Amino acid sequence: VPTDPAAVEETTEEDEEEEEDDDTLRLPDHKSDRREARPRANVPVFFRTIVGLPLPISGRYENVPPEVVSAAMGKVIHLLHCLAKYLKITYPHPMEFNGSFSTIGNTSEGAGCHTLYPDGSVGFDRGVSMLHENVAFLCVCQGVSHDDVHPTDLLGNLLQVYRSPRLGTLCDNQDEHKVMSKPRCVNNRALCFMCGSGEW
Repeated sequence: VPTDPAAVEETTEEDEEEEEDDDTLRLPDHKSDRREARPRANVPVFFRTIVGLPLPISGRYENVPPEVVSAAMGKVIHLLHCLAKYLKITYPHPMEFNGSFSTIGNTSEGAGCHTLYPDGSVGFDRGVSMLHENVAFLCVCQGVSHDDVHPTDLLGNLLQVYRSPRLGTLCDNQDEHKVMSKPRCVNNRALCFMCGSGEW
């Protein structure tokens, strides 16, 4: 920056007109528009959202409209499908992404295929348990500790994968029986399962 007043360039009327014609000068300064994020006091969180669709952390879906739950589960399945392509993993339970009509389970068995629409049936509970197993499998494959995998917080577990320093490292497509060995209780009906072992 020149300090000599004679070296300072003078602006002419032409320069000012050019500046007025410059559209980029009219854009707001992004730094001035940002609000400073205030740290939250210990506020309990009951829901997490995926594309604006809430899923309860507790696994109790009766307080959320069924259409919203099935749409959110569909988005989780879509995300898991995308991650499987990049991370080169195969989940313990096959999933079919079809929006809010997405299914999980082996389609060749007929009764083994479950829609993720909360109608109060055992099939929905089993489908949610399978989805939890798939997310838990992804977590462990990407370096999240067994102890850090939450039994009912699907989206929280996906956030842990995102924060994992091992995310994106090629894991050998480990046997799900070895990877998932801790029993967990899922949803309000307390269906206990052994992740990946097929025992219910």
